[in-house]
Amino acid sequence: MSVTEPMRKITIIFIDLYQRVLSYFLKNILGVSSFCRFRPTCSEYTKTAIKEKGFMKGAYIGFVRILKCQPLYKGV
Repeated sequence: MSVTEPMRKITIIFIDLYQRVLSYFLKNILGVSSFCRFRPTCSEYTKTAIKEKGFMKGAYIGFVRILKCQPLYKGV
């Protein structure tokens, strides 16, 4: 088991928690529709990247994706 394995598991748990609690709250309680401009969502994309690439590279890939998820980014 590598040193970053526990970080990978903890990060995936936090992403799952975000998806189930905070994301639900934003969509259903506050009425924010189409919160993410990407499909799959940034959280799902990051979670997949961390599972496939490991914690460090996957977190970096997810971070770059989240930076693109704002109105001033013209790439989409």
